[in-house]
Amino acid sequence: MSIIIKTPFRSSGLETDPIVYGLRPEELRQGIYQLYNDKSLLITGTRGIGKSSFCYQLQKIIKGDDTLLKRCALEISMPKFITVSYVCTPDDTIETIILSIINDLEEQIEECREKYKIRAKEFDVAILGFIKSKIAIEETETKKDNTLVTSFIEIIHKYTQVYVEPHINIVLDELDQINPQYNIAHFIKVVLEQLNRKGDDYLSFILVGQNSLFDTLNNSQPAFHRIVKHINLLPLNEEYSRGVLQACLKRTEIPTEIENKCEDLFLNITCGYPYNIQLLGNETFNCMLERYNSIPNEFTIVEKDLLGGLKNVIVSEEQRYAILLETLESDEKGIVLSLADADVKSCPYEFTKESIEAGLSIQDNEIRKEEARKMVKSLLEKQIIREVENAITREKKYVFQEEIFRIYLFDRINNEKLLSLYD
Repeated sequence: MSIIIKTPFRSSGLETDPIVYGLRPEELRQGIYQLYNDKSLLITGTRGIGKSSFCYQLQKIIKGDDTLLKRCALEISMPKFITVSYVCTPDDTIETIILSIINDLEEQIEECREKYKIRAKEFDVAILGFIKSKIAIEETETKKDNTLVTSFIEIIHKYTQVYVEPHINIVLDELDQINPQYNIAHFIKVVLEQLNRKGDDYLSFILVGQNSLFDTLNNSQPAFHRIVKHINLLPLNEEYSRGVLQACLKRTEIPTEIENKCEDLFLNITCGYPYNIQLLGNETFNCMLERYNSIPNEFTIVEKDLLGGLKNVIVSEEQRYAILLETLESDEKGIVLSLADADVKSCPYEFTKESIEAGLSIQDNEIRKEEARKMVKSLLEKQIIREVENAITREKKYVFQEEIFRIYLFDRINNEKLLSLYD
């Protein structure tokens, strides 16, 4: 007999429940403070760190849900915002982004009429269609960029004329996907500056992307750092990671517990990455169900379930891991494999720059140190490793960006079954 019940983990899509969301009280405080003052944010971080979920929760708050504010003990009376969220693709241009935002605002007009107080002057709905036609007609003209800015400012200005305190927030997710030839930083800077001159300080952006996005935007527009608050998301600490795991288990149809030893190992493997918590949690939960022949009064997750789930995750992610390994130079690959072949029970495995130096077959001491420094920089940029710092001693060490990737490499090197690694 097989048991099928709904998994409490969300291995795909955003975590929309503010009760289950992994707390980031300081980052949340900074973000809400900026948005309260209609200032813009730049959210960066590595894959799986929870950038999109963080932005979703910010917009949930400014649309009136104070659940997460209460969880973080933040007291603030937020005005309700008109929000737009757009996920960028490599095929996007500034025009396609603007048109999508305008379409979204157009769809919200009737809803906004009901929610917000409206001035005596009615909003001219035709202005939206006019602007969209105007952009389409002038797409081939040499002054296209200026037209885009002017048209976009015009529509935002119309909102500020109609609604009482019309706060508008626009999320541009995965902004690093856009071709660098489109100077989105300049566009945003000009839009905000011109609205500011009109006295329309009601628009804010939340820009989201990988760690390199800050450098990209700042290089294309040197003054860009002045108009955004940069928040770089780091892994959740153990307390908040445990909170996510426990909150997920609480929403199961049947009460579910996890053994203490298994829970500690789970947290060590996932290393504070919300995506990995959801991914491994889902596979572990499914492996647990396979052990039961009938529905009990309570489920218990044990280490065997976790290791079975880990094996399933590695199988599902194997192709991506193989591609990731192939992005490395031959000497980098050698060092990474040697680092991965450490005690797999030490999760996460920490190492130093000296560990990399020791693996280089270079006799000259100074040259070896310099090559190790370059390799650390390269592996950080390629998001293979990340830096961790001891809060007391300030000693710098490194860990793999994804501990599951290291376990995959260990398993590949030693050709062992995962279920026996922790025996």
